[in-house]
Amino acid sequence: MNRILDVIKQIQKIFDANLFPTAFKLFQEKWEKVTSSSIKTFIDYFKDQWCKEGQNGRYEGYAPGLPTTSNGLESLHDKIKTALDKKRFGLISFLNECFDNILKERTTDRSLTLTLKDPITHEVKLVENLNQKIFNYYPIIEK
Repeated sequence: MNRILDVIKQIQKIFDANLFPTAFKLFQEKWEKVTSSSIKTFIDYFKDQWCKEGQNGRYEGYAPGLPTTSNGLESLHDKIKTALDKKRFGLISFLNECFDNILKERTTDRSLTLTLKDPITHEVKLVENLNQKIFNYYPIIEK
């Protein structure tokens, strides 16, 4: 079973939507030659869960720019806890805090433009976000 998981990990690294079905077909052809009910069960499960039209999202290129693991969610959770100074809130207080502080900060980080309101004249204008955080589609490796 470990060898199958190693191959699945390799298939998962595919960044091209056209290659994923071909890679899975080759994987399936190879492993169906092994007469094992547990391997057949696993292949059927994997095919049913990850290889149907509209559900074939088991590879890295499926959603460019979005995390493929829950690490992004865990990271965001940590940022929320830090922003709230690890305080505990009731639901309404938490939602108000999120809206007043966290949501505004998180949505402006990656925006191309910022909406600024002059505190005196109340004039609203759009300006370029010079500090925009950009999603990287591929890892930046310097060494």
